[in-house]
Amino acid sequence: MKKKICQIALGSLLGFFCVLGCCTTQAQAKPGDPYSSDKAAAYADSCFKKVGNKHKKNPNKKYGEELCAGYVSQCLKEGGMSMDETWCWKGINKTTEAWRLSKRLFTYLKNSGYKVTYSPSASDVQKGDVVFYWTNGGWGHVAICVGKNKDGKPLVNAYNDPHYHFSYWTMGYKTCVISMQNGLQTPTIQQDIIKNGKRITITPAANAAATYYTTDGSTPTQNSSVYQGPFTITKNTTIKAVSIMANNINSDITASFVDIQKTIEEGTYYIKTANNRKMTLGINHSSKQEKMPLTLLPSNAQYSRKVSVKYTGNGIYTFTLLHSGYVLSENSASTPASLSGNVQAGAIRPVAGNVIQSKYKADSRQKWKLHYVNSRRYTITNAATNHFLSVGNSKSSGSYAYTASVAENSGQVWNLTPTTQSELKINNFKSVKNIWFRKCYALHGTVQSNYNLQSVTAQFTNSKGKTIVSATAKPHTKKYSLAKLGSKISLKHKKKGTYTFTITAKDTAQDTKTLIRKKVRIH
Repeated sequence: MKKKICQIALGSLLGFFCVLGCCTTQAQAKPGDPYSSDKAAAYADSCFKKVGNKHKKNPNKKYGEELCAGYVSQCLKEGGMSMDETWCWKGINKTTEAWRLSKRLFTYLKNSGYKVTYSPSASDVQKGDVVFYWTNGGWGHVAICVGKNKDGKPLVNAYNDPHYHFSYWTMGYKTCVISMQNGLQTPTIQQDIIKNGKRITITPAANAAATYYTTDGSTPTQNSSVYQGPFTITKNTTIKAVSIMANNINSDITASFVDIQKTIEEGTYYIKTANNRKMTLGINHSSKQEKMPLTLLPSNAQYSRKVSVKYTGNGIYTFTLLHSGYVLSENSASTPASLSGNVQAGAIRPVAGNVIQSKYKADSRQKWKLHYVNSRRYTITNAATNHFLSVGNSKSSGSYAYTASVAENSGQVWNLTPTTQSELKINNFKSVKNIWFRKCYALHGTVQSNYNLQSVTAQFTNSKGKTIVSATAKPHTKKYSLAKLGSKISLKHKKKGTYTFTITAKDTAQDTKTLIRKKVRIH
């Protein structure tokens, strides 16, 4: 009998420690958990029920009703994240602070190694991710992303003041998102161009105890080189890096191929002569005629000066003029005598040909190599002929670019300056869906760009696509109030019915966007 009682007591004691163990033992690193965003989102939705046209709270009976952090913690646990002594549910009203308090939950997830993105865009937030909101001097509110709508906006669920599939996901607060699917933050590898090589800088993962790397493409381990600062690579290879956390858990491995011949990143640039940084290579009068020669022009934001630089591999680049879609090409068939006197006056060496814009034909004369000098300064040679892109001693507007067969002392160094991409957008837009007959269409909001606005157009079109009324403003400023445009739109004598309303804007970067397109009804 005593033996049986002892067995029962021992079994109960072991059972007690098994139950307690879920909250008192150190769990594996959270990013290593088999987390399912679908399961987490499905559970998040199950805690709501539809009542009429609204969704109201429907707390899970096992956990009971909790506030915002407790609700999100439930979702994370049901999605597969394991508990430990810091983040734990022991029973209804028996939870740790990291489970039930938003600020503590944020600190816990961050210290566990999850990736944190501050001031995230919509694209940074994925299903199953956790969104925190800055209130009362800290990350005082939290929600979980359960998916996205057709416009790509995150949909979030939250308790306290319940929100179900809420598309205004920032709720007007400063936000950050913790990515549950990306696991541990990984180290990042940055390549900077230097003379005859690349300088490699590795940024370790957050909270990493140490970061290890290899330079031969092999898998890094704790026996590999310890990262202690930037280093130089002089040949093509693959760099791999891994961060080790304090709990001896590895981050994911980051890999970056180093192409020594790739001397500049793809993008949109101005090509300026080092002779005179106020002069930019381009096409005069924005001509779209093929075989037009390139000349030096005053540096400004005009579209005819912008060049899209694309890398095709093996050190080869193409330069495409954005205004025409043509590429830079060496026209070696052109003899020195046929070139402008401006070229001859500026030339130090015999001229090999001139430089024109032409349709892309995969011609080797349309391919160029960029040779790094220093601080965004390059010499540029034609890949087929090895001729140098030149302007000789020329410093003035109108000087023609040409190619020279040999190196010169000047006029062959170019500064590639990145251009700023257009950021054309509309802010705080408000309008009505229903318009009463003979009324003006009231608009509220601001159109803005980092370039001057050339035009802002609002128009109504009928079901056949015919414009029935429109108004255009030419602000020539970076911001424009739509209230001014709304006063110009009169709907008198327009037939009742449903119309398509659009707002389109264009800026001096030649970027044209339809900012608003919606259905409205005239009564």
